Amino acid sequence: MEKRYKTKDLCEMFNVTRETISNWVQEGKVKACKTAGGHLRFEKNRINDFAAECKLKIKKHGPRRFRVLIVDDQESLLKVLRNMFEVKTKCIDVETAVNGVDAGIKIADLLPDLLILDAMMPGLKGLDVLKTMKSIDKFKKIKVIAYTAYPEEAEKMLKAGADRALVKMGKSNEFELLFNSAKELLGKIR
Repeated sequence: MEKRYKTKDLCEMFNVTRETISNWVQEGKVKACKTAGGHLRFEKNRINDFAAECKLKIKKHGPRRFRVLIVDDQESLLKVLRNMFEVKTKCIDVETAVNGVDAGIKIADLLPDLLILDAMMPGLKGLDVLKTMKSIDKFKKIKVIAYTAYPEEAEKMLKAGADRALVKMGKSNEFELLFNSAKELLGKIR
């Protein structure tokens, strides 16, 4: 019998959410069959054909890669943080957003494992992003580090559900503290 994939397998293979897979099935882009219990299953050859037709790259199964979304309105800081994560580990995919609205869109699209969130940004503030995110079931498990220059905002974000809060102080070990906090929240990373 030919190998069949589960929905979660496709999510990992294409780095997409369950909703995306469901949309592909509803739109007829990918064929699926249902088990007696109503779960979707996908035949390997059909998935390979779909990927080739849509020019999608299938991720090879290997060590679990973590998705980290960093949100800050300082683009120079985003570049430094992205570089730090990419240099220190090979099992993290980093995405960035420059404001709260962009963050909301990327949270829904990426379903990151960790969100590093600035508090004070133009428009939608980090606290608002956090409260909205924590009010939606599928986002509640996302780990959050509040990373802000304002201690009082860091405290508010902890009360709203952030797992950690670090205050930007411009100290030489600050990025190392941020990386170590991320490492602890994500579990073992190589």
